[in-house]
Amino acid sequence: MMDPVYSQSRSRSSSHASSSGQSVILNTPNDPTPEEKVRSREHEELLSDGSPFKAPRLPEIGYELPYNELPRSEIDRQRQIPPHHNLAHTYHAGVDPAASKPPSPSLVVKFKRATRVFWAEFFGTAVLALFGTAVNNQVALSNSPLVSNAPAGTYLSVSFGWALAVMLGVFVSGGVSGGHINPAITLSMAIFRRFPWYKVPVYWLAQISGAVFGAGLTYWNYSTAINLYEGGTGARTIEKTGGLFFTNPLPYTTNYLCFYNEVLMTAILMIFVVAVGDEGNTAPPKNLGPFVVFWVVFGLASTLGMQTSFALNPARDLGPRIVTWLAGYGGGVWSVRSSYWFSVAILGPVFGAILGCFVYDFFIATERVPDCAMHRTRDIRALVKKFRDITPLKDPEQTNLTKYERQRPSRDFPAGRRLPTTHVDETSSARTTSHRYNSLTRG
Repeated sequence: MMDPVYSQSRSRSSSHASSSGQSVILNTPNDPTPEEKVRSREHEELLSDGSPFKAPRLPEIGYELPYNELPRSEIDRQRQIPPHHNLAHTYHAGVDPAASKPPSPSLVVKFKRATRVFWAEFFGTAVLALFGTAVNNQVALSNSPLVSNAPAGTYLSVSFGWALAVMLGVFVSGGVSGGHINPAITLSMAIFRRFPWYKVPVYWLAQISGAVFGAGLTYWNYSTAINLYEGGTGARTIEKTGGLFFTNPLPYTTNYLCFYNEVLMTAILMIFVVAVGDEGNTAPPKNLGPFVVFWVVFGLASTLGMQTSFALNPARDLGPRIVTWLAGYGGGVWSVRSSYWFSVAILGPVFGAILGCFVYDFFIATERVPDCAMHRTRDIRALVKKFRDITPLKDPEQTNLTKYERQRPSRDFPAGRRLPTTHVDETSSARTTSHRYNSLTRG
């Protein structure tokens, strides 16, 4: 049945066209508009790739469809269909169900998933040791006329090179393992930031072995220059070239002064390391964190690093020291300055990192720091409350003490002891004892 409004408008249009002598083409309700023709052509082009799914028919305005027939995206439709319907639909579409499953990972992918964190710390620390020991060798060896015609750097170059080494090492490993590349930082994170303890030995092994690998590459690269500098092939002395790989303090310093120096520098470094990850503080974007660490290391090396050659990292000293021991420098590398390698180069950064992390977490860290051990004091309060609840009172009869009597300490109730308060149950008008305790000083 035709709509009367539509028939009147059609008759009016016909009469107007006949009176004006012009031909008028009228579109019936079933004829598609030009926009619908373009839309249908686009749907045909989208389905020309052999897709088994048909484009949903768009309903006309004012026409109601049942809920199950409303057009939805294919992803939503597949989620609402039971699994056996999906399987039947796949068979009807001519697609093998086994082919729709994602392929199993290759052996290389499985290997990386199992060892990616280890290799990230390994190569990150290797980059640190490579760039750091290389700048030491370049600056020192180039000052000899037997090796180079002109010096190739100063102490400022050493500071810049080590800061660059730390930054590049963090870039290599930061997104995978966190970019510790420092056993002292790993230990501090385990103590204060709930880093898994079972990962600590794995990180330490990766960091020390990576430092050995990086320092070994540097030694291999500069072995000929070292021979010229030492004055003979195979000649190796700790006084001339040993300090180019491991830390070598100045003669006037004592081990106590060097230990304090390392603790101070590493504590400052650790404060900035944990501050970079504090979203409640002025934390930079994630990819700019290594640049902040770069300037921190550069500043420490330029101002406080002269006396001890700034270890700041147990792996930075231990790894290259192992390389020199294997390269022919002898067992003297372990006995320099009464086991300086352990008492200062290892213990100093470890204590400094722990101190720096404690200072920041206790005084500065915001509540947005994830897994901060200092912010979990509610567990200690619960433990104390539990202990107080199970502590019996000496005189349970004295529950109706006045405020003055509760404030005044006595022999049976000394100062600081908590007493049970009483309240009246309005429903039974019976005096009951509450399990909550008020302090004597409060009343």
